[in-house]
Amino acid sequence: MFKNKNVRIGIILVCIALSLVALWPTFKFYGLSNDDKAKMRESAEGTKELNDLQGKSINLGLDLKGGIHLVLEADVVTLFENLVKTKDNEFVKIFEKAAAEYRTDQESNFATILENHFSEASLPMINYWGDKHKDDAGVVKFLNDEAKDAVDRAQSIIRNRVDQFGVSEPTIQKQGDHRIVVELPGIDDPIIAKNLIQQTALLEFKLLRDPQDAGNIFERLDTYFARIDTLNAQGLMTDSTVKVAKDTTRLSGLSAELLKPESDTAKTDTAGIQSGAKPFTQYIIGQQIGQTGYDFYVAAQNLEFVRSLLFMKVGDRTKIKPGVQAAIGESNEILFSNKEVHEGFYAAYVVKKAAELSGAVVTEAKQDIYQGMDPGMAGRPIVTLKMTPDGSKRWAVVTGANINKRIAVVLDDRVQSAPNIIEKISGGNTQITGMDNMEEAKSLAIALRAGSLPAPVHIIEERTIGPSLGADSIDSGKLAFWVAFIVVAIAMIIYYRNSGGVADMALVLNVLFLMGILTGFGFTLTLPGIAGMILTMGMAVDANVLIYERIREEIRLGKTVRASIETGFSKAFVTILDANLTTFGTGLVLFQFGTGPIKGFALTLMIGIITTIFCGVFVTRVLMDLIYDRATIEQRISIGVNYDRIATQKV
Repeated sequence: MFKNKNVRIGIILVCIALSLVALWPTFKFYGLSNDDKAKMRESAEGTKELNDLQGKSINLGLDLKGGIHLVLEADVVTLFENLVKTKDNEFVKIFEKAAAEYRTDQESNFATILENHFSEASLPMINYWGDKHKDDAGVVKFLNDEAKDAVDRAQSIIRNRVDQFGVSEPTIQKQGDHRIVVELPGIDDPIIAKNLIQQTALLEFKLLRDPQDAGNIFERLDTYFARIDTLNAQGLMTDSTVKVAKDTTRLSGLSAELLKPESDTAKTDTAGIQSGAKPFTQYIIGQQIGQTGYDFYVAAQNLEFVRSLLFMKVGDRTKIKPGVQAAIGESNEILFSNKEVHEGFYAAYVVKKAAELSGAVVTEAKQDIYQGMDPGMAGRPIVTLKMTPDGSKRWAVVTGANINKRIAVVLDDRVQSAPNIIEKISGGNTQITGMDNMEEAKSLAIALRAGSLPAPVHIIEERTIGPSLGADSIDSGKLAFWVAFIVVAIAMIIYYRNSGGVADMALVLNVLFLMGILTGFGFTLTLPGIAGMILTMGMAVDANVLIYERIREEIRLGKTVRASIETGFSKAFVTILDANLTTFGTGLVLFQFGTGPIKGFALTLMIGIITTIFCGVFVTRVLMDLIYDRATIEQRISIGVNYDRIATQKV
C-alpha cells in the first residue's frame, strides 16, 4: 500500500500539519503569562479571545487542572415517602423505624427493609403505596424500579446541568445503585457548582396568606409553645444550640434602622418582640407596608433557632413538627427567604401548603437583566420563564383571581421572591427576581431548564483540588515525561547508532500525533494519561527494536541493505500488530469499566497504540527508505556497533 514514495511522504506531512494546527491554540494559550491573561480579560474582545483559546486547547483533567470531585447519594427515603398515597400514625411509626435501620447500613435495600417491617406489623404495603399492585412483592418491585429510575434520571439531569454550565469534559457516572460520581475540572467556584448539582430545583408558586391570617397563625404558635414546659420563654432566651439575641431593645433598634419605610404611611411594628411572654412571636418582627400590608422578618442570628422550633431533622431530611403543623393548620406552611432580604434579616412567610403551579409547566428559563418600570430593580439579574399552554392557562387563572395579593416563588422550600400580583398575566410569561449576580441567575435558569431532580441528592464525599496542586502535578508529569524521553532517545542512539536516531525522530512524531489527536477530538489529558504516554513511548521503541533486530538477522544472512530493510519490516509487522492489538483490547476493557483516572490512562494508551503502529511501521519505514534509497551508490547502514557494513545496491 502506498508504494509511491511521494504519496507516503505527503501522508506524513499532512499528519504533521494537522497535529500542529490542532496544538497551536494550546501552545499559544499556555505560552501566555498570568499578566497577559489579566490584560486580555480587561476587554470583552480579549476575554472572548482568551476563552476561545482555552476552549480549543487540550483539555486537562481534574488532577492537572484542579477542580472538584463529588460523590452524591440519592435520598431514597424521601423518594419512597413521596410515593405514598396515604399516611396514618401507624405508617409514620413503621416508616421511621425502617428508615433508621436503613441509615445504619445504606448498602442494604430500603424496599426490602420496609417489607420486613410492614410484615412484622401485619400491615399490607399496598394500603399505602396504592392498589395497582397485587401484593407486597409487587410494591417492593415498584419501589426498587422507582429508585433505579430516579438515579438514572438524576444522572441525566445533572449531566444536562453541567453541560449547560460549560464545564469541559466532566465525569458523571453511577457508582453502585444509589450513588453518582461527579468530577468537574477547572471549576473556579466550587460552591456554585455544588449548588447547581445538588439543587433539587423543585419550583412552586404558592399564595401568601393575608397578613391578618399570618399574624393569627403566629399567635397560635405562641399558645402552642407556651403549653410546652421545655419551651417556655425562659428557656428560649438561653444560648443552647445557636446564638439567640437577648437584648430585645437592641434588636428593635436594628429593625427600625434596617427596615426603612417604603412610603410615608409605612410603620415598623416591633411590639411582638417587646413582650418576653410570647415564646414564638418575640422572634418575629413585623413591618407594615402601606395601609394593609405586612412583612415579617427574623434576625439572621435567630433564624436557625426559630427553624429548630418549627422543624425537626429526620436523618438527612427536615420535616415540620406534627404539633406545629396542627397549630398552624394542615393547609398552611411557614417558609423563609433563601437569603437575607435586609442586612441581618430573613423574611418569614405563611403560605398555602398546596402549590398553585409547579416547575413542571416551565418550558424555557433564561437569565436576563431587568428592563421594567421599577427603578429599584434596574440592572438587576432576573430569570425569565415561559410555560406550556396548560400552564399558561392556569397561570392566567391564578393571577386573575388574586390581583393585589402576593404569590411566593418557592425553590426547594426556600422563597426566592414574593411579588405582588398587579394584574392578570396571560401568555405564560413571568420572571423570578432575587438573584445577586448573573452567575446565580445562570445557575438557577440551568437548573429549571434541566428539570427538578426526582429525589434529593446528598454529597457524601467531596475533594477539591486547587490549581496550585494541579500545577504541581503538571510539573511532575512534564519532568517524568522528558526524563523518560531523553533516557530512551539516548539509549536508542547508543545501541543502534544512526538507526536509533531514526527511531527517535519517529518517537517525536509519535508524541506529536498523540497530542494532536487528544486535542483535536477534545479528549482529556490526566495524570494517569501522562503515564499512558510514557508507556506509549516504551511500546514505540519496542516496535523499533523488533524491526531493527529483524534487519540485523537479515544482515547476518548476507543480504543487501535494501533487502534487509524490506524483509526486516515485513517479518516484524505481524509481531508488532499482534502485541499492540492485545494491549489495545486491554485498554478497551479498562476504558469501558474503569473510573475517571483509569479511563484517562486507557484512552491515552489506546490512542498511543494507534500512533505507535503508524509511526513504527509506516513513518520509520519511510525515513529508512529516504536514507538508504540511493540506487547505485555504496551505502553503510548504521544499526549497531557490530553491524556496520558495506552493501552494494544495484538498479
